[in-house]
Amino acid sequence: MNEMAIKSGYVLAVLVLLVWGLGAWSRAQSERARESGLYPPPGAGTDADVERLLSAGQKIGAIKLYREIHRVDLKTAKDAVDALGRAGGGGPREGTA
Repeated sequence: MNEMAIKSGYVLAVLVLLVWGLGAWSRAQSERARESGLYPPPGAGTDADVERLLSAGQKIGAIKLYREIHRVDLKTAKDAVDALGRAGGGGPREGTA
């Protein structure tokens, strides 16, 4: 029983570190996009910026910005950005550009 608790503790620790690492990576990606001028400063984003991110192949960034601008949940933002991509050609897919 004690050995099982130790293994569970290790698994939990690894999961916590993984979630923390992914969050740090995501924040770093957003910060690099802001520094490059592709992602607008906080509170200054527009739908045109969402479209620009999408056409640059930054779909995740476009979804994040859409959520920030419109204060909607993830699914609503993803659906809206997907619709923008279909309407405007969508540009290159993230990860292939």
